[in-house]
Amino acid sequence: MEKKEKFFIFPNSIITQIKLCYNKRGMDFFKVLSIKNKILFIIFIVIIISLGSTFTFTIFKDLRKFKKDLLERGFLISKLMGDYSIYDLIFNLKEESKKMLSHLKIFENIEEVVIFNREGKAFSYYTKDKKFPTLNYLKGEGYEFKKSYLLFWQPLFYKKEIIGSIAIKISTKDMIDSIRNYLILMFFFFIFLMALSFSFAFWLQKYISKPIKALTEAVKYVSKEKDYSINVRKESNDEVGVLCDGFNLMLSEIKKHEADREDLLEALKRSEQKFIHIIEQSNDAIYVLYKNSLVFVNPKFEEFFGYSLSEIRTKKFLFTNIIAKEDKEKIQERLNKISLNEEVPNKFIFKGVSKSEDEKYFEANESEIVWDDKLAILGILRDITERIEFEERLKVQEAMLREYARELERSNKELDQFAYVTSHDLKAPLRAISNLTSWIEEDLGENLQREVKEKMELLKNRVKRMENLINAILEYSRVGRIKGTIEKVNLNLMIRDIIEYISPPKIFEIFIQDNMPSFETEKIRLEQVFANLISNAIKHHNKERGKIEITCKDLDNFYEFTVKDDGPGIAPEYHEKIFEIFQTLQARDKFESTGIGLTLVKKIVEAQGGKVYLISEEGKGSSFIFTWPKR
Repeated sequence: MEKKEKFFIFPNSIITQIKLCYNKRGMDFFKVLSIKNKILFIIFIVIIISLGSTFTFTIFKDLRKFKKDLLERGFLISKLMGDYSIYDLIFNLKEESKKMLSHLKIFENIEEVVIFNREGKAFSYYTKDKKFPTLNYLKGEGYEFKKSYLLFWQPLFYKKEIIGSIAIKISTKDMIDSIRNYLILMFFFFIFLMALSFSFAFWLQKYISKPIKALTEAVKYVSKEKDYSINVRKESNDEVGVLCDGFNLMLSEIKKHEADREDLLEALKRSEQKFIHIIEQSNDAIYVLYKNSLVFVNPKFEEFFGYSLSEIRTKKFLFTNIIAKEDKEKIQERLNKISLNEEVPNKFIFKGVSKSEDEKYFEANESEIVWDDKLAILGILRDITERIEFEERLKVQEAMLREYARELERSNKELDQFAYVTSHDLKAPLRAISNLTSWIEEDLGENLQREVKEKMELLKNRVKRMENLINAILEYSRVGRIKGTIEKVNLNLMIRDIIEYISPPKIFEIFIQDNMPSFETEKIRLEQVFANLISNAIKHHNKERGKIEITCKDLDNFYEFTVKDDGPGIAPEYHEKIFEIFQTLQARDKFESTGIGLTLVKKIVEAQGGKVYLISEEGKGSSFIFTWPKR
């Protein structure tokens, strides 16, 4: 049988709510009001402010109008009486002036009118009570509101000359009575509009407060009875209606979750069993520590240290019982810090000792858990004995490597010294031979036979080749061992400087790609590479006109440089051979060369982590390509 939906709509009166707010000691009045009464309170305040502002503005405006009308009438009468009195003043016709002023008795609010001559003395006057006038002579023009009357005064002119003045006293009693009656009328009209507005608001507020109150009662019922089968009636499609839909949906979801609760509990039990199984089968030792005592261990812990769980439970088994003597003090200090709530690293390494006194190294990782409603420490131990022993061996090997490095450094220094001495000792006899040859040529002079002269030139060329060879070998031996200075290099400028230094013949046209990169590198080594490749392109060229192109390509972490010429080219079978030391493609007597230039280029490039290779065919020129790190 389908269960009927339950609906809750329980209105509360304003009086009950006000009593409740007074019973709530120290609580703000507005906070304890119901939604209904809050809406009414807000509407009431808005009505008072709106109507009050409107009526205040209207009354203020009308009061100003009353005053303005009175002032206009006063000035008009003052103007008329003054104009009629001008000729009376000129010809001193006092009786005529009084007779004219007596006509003012038709105006009940005019109490006194006095006309003064140019000396400021009363010339003629009118008083409502036929008494002597009280007004005095006043200079200039103006008006002034007194407690019960309005006073006007202004000069009288004849041909732009002041011949006297007029003063009028007008009673404001009628105006005050009118204002009083007007304010009373406006007050009752204000009360009527406020009552009408509040009644209309009281009637409309139920469309907002009623569904909210129903929803509130439903929430109270669900919280108390735990009955999630009810529904709240949706009475509108506004935000409150959306709230009702959301509440009903939430109740249906909670009901569904309650239905699944038993399944979740069963799944949790199965999960706990799996967790226990994982702990038991773990290759790491797991323990629980409470107040420095072990309260739980898994089978792997028993295997590592030889103590069973029953032994640990029957005795007050301390964690320090499994610590080797040399680490006991360190671990005890850690436990003391934990008991004092001081921060300690989660991971630590110690030497452990088993029941049979076997020692091993362990790495522990601890964290806080709740165990039997108490704050305890969960620890995981891993046997790292092999790792520690490996690290010890590694330390020994590192020490040996450092010693080898020092030995290599010392060897390199000795090699540099040897190369310098050898270079100097080899160059000394070469210089002597060169000097001796020059002396013989100078001594014999024109008597030197042509064949002997050729022999002498050949001897000098061989000496020069030998000196260049010694320099090249010395430079080759330094590559990779001696680090150059890292400098900011602008390739466009550097390559132009190299070309200017080489000073190629005018038959060559050398093209350098625009916008070559600027970067930090070993400038001297890069100069050596470009100098050797450009010199080779010039040296081995065999045509009347020559063209050399130098370009660059960006390859992520490297730059790829190309030095291309239109020379004789190199056959593919010699592409590797030309990079070998002392290898040349032409006889040295026919073409002077040390055979080390390209070998030096390869060694420099590879020492920087780059590569160098050749693209060429015989008779079609050559392209030497190498990569260089960006740093």
